[in-house]
Amino acid sequence: MNRVLVFLAFFFSAAFSQAQDITGQWNGVLSIQGVNLRLVFHINKAADNNGYTSTMDSPDQGAVGIPVATTTFDGSKVSLAVPSIGLSYEGELKTDPLSEHSNKAHFRYQ
Repeated sequence: MNRVLVFLAFFFSAAFSQAQDITGQWNGVLSIQGVNLRLVFHINKAADNNGYTSTMDSPDQGAVGIPVATTTFDGSKVSLAVPSIGLSYEGELKTDPLSEHSNKAHFRYQ
């Protein structure tokens, strides 16, 4: 059961190529029960070059290198799951130079 559904605006700290590569550092803020927590996702290509691996940091809590169990990128849809803390992220990558450089997404915290 979801305890909280939070709206999150994500921005990218790295430029993306035409191939829509999601590797790099993603920064955002999770607003939960009146508290804002910075989150940082580090997304890398998997060693076998088939998919992605990720870790998450929560600088405000002093947590670094939290394993992300699932990192998927399908077309323009990005999904991250950290079941150890009941957190999932779903968003859409937009690289249109005429659009804003932020993405709107939803975090689910269970």
